[in-house]
Amino acid sequence: MIGKIIDLIFWILSLYVSFFKWIFSFFTNTSTTPATSQPEQHHANDKDQQARSKESTHEIPRELRDNNFIVWAREAEANENFLLARINYMKCVEDMRRSKITGHVFRVAEEEYDNFVMRDPFYRAGLKFFKPIIEKTPVMMQSGLSKQLPSMNWPTLCNASRPPAKEDLYYILYFAAKFGEIRRVKKGRSYQLYLV
Repeated sequence: MIGKIIDLIFWILSLYVSFFKWIFSFFTNTSTTPATSQPEQHHANDKDQQARSKESTHEIPRELRDNNFIVWAREAEANENFLLARINYMKCVEDMRRSKITGHVFRVAEEEYDNFVMRDPFYRAGLKFFKPIIEKTPVMMQSGLSKQLPSMNWPTLCNASRPPAKEDLYYILYFAAKFGEIRRVKKGRSYQLYLV
């Protein structure tokens, strides 16, 4: 019971920290550049980077650029807090589903989440961990695999060098199936797992 309370406290604190970082960055980024600033000198690489930046800004719908979950996810990933980034990307996509936001805006958000997953070290490490287990077991059920994994509290989940946990299982297997790394077949209340 005390462990769950501590987990909840850490979770709430991480949300508060992310929120206040966002508020601080919002107010500090609204200042104007002084008129006395030196003109910028650009190299060829800078121009290429600026062109890509302008292109990507035009590709990202305003509704997505202003989405707090996306902002927090990007910030968390920049700070190498991949668990918090994963949670915020998931919240962004799920919030859009609940709000019935579809079309281009939803596809861009989902694509950004997918791209994050491919960069996420927890996903890559978890896939390396689960693939041999699935390969060795002819009839591997996701629920059976879940029973073999430890459940971890929030501080332990944030540790980058930890082994995969029960809390990672659905995330890793869902995206592994989506990316064609494994195949999941609905079987009762669980999924049967196969290598592709």
